[in-house]
Amino acid sequence: MHNFATNEQTYHKKDFCLSYCNFLQQSLITLLPPTSPYP
Repeated sequence: MHNFATNEQTYHKKDFCLSYCNFLQQSLITLLPPTSPYP
């Protein structure tokens, strides 16, 4: 049971990191000019 809770916590943390990374990417894309070399 404890292992399950730990796995779930890790999963949520990873999911949060992914969402945060996506959010940062979207913000950077919005802030950068369209002629920037970054994708």
